[in-house]
Amino acid sequence: MKYENRSKTNKFYMCGLKICQSKSFDLTINVCIVLNTVVLSLDKYPIEKALEDAIYYINFVFFGVFLIEMIIKHIGLGYKSYFKETSNVFDFVIVVVSTADIVLEFALNAGKDGSVAGENGTNYGSVI
Repeated sequence: MKYENRSKTNKFYMCGLKICQSKSFDLTINVCIVLNTVVLSLDKYPIEKALEDAIYYINFVFFGVFLIEMIIKHIGLGYKSYFKETSNVFDFVIVVVSTADIVLEFALNAGKDGSVAGENGTNYGSVI
């Protein structure tokens, strides 16, 4: 494929391509998808605060895993080849929507419990 020719010109691309094409990378991502589905299925109403917090932080971990997957695939496959696969387009949309959700959540919660105000009144949201 074309992305294999691209990877011959740069060792950074080659490393990304090798990771993308490895069975262990694919297996790891698939296990994360299944585990993420299980965690999402734990959400219920009413929910205990401890479970709600656990789900919240576990979702951050999965978001990080899927963001890293997307970045590695962009490096290894290249922009054009990445978007030729419909599963990658779906992953990209999910990561972008999740990023927007996280940014909006922090923006809307700025200044509430768990945030720190700077000297000039600027709020710096805290993840913890």
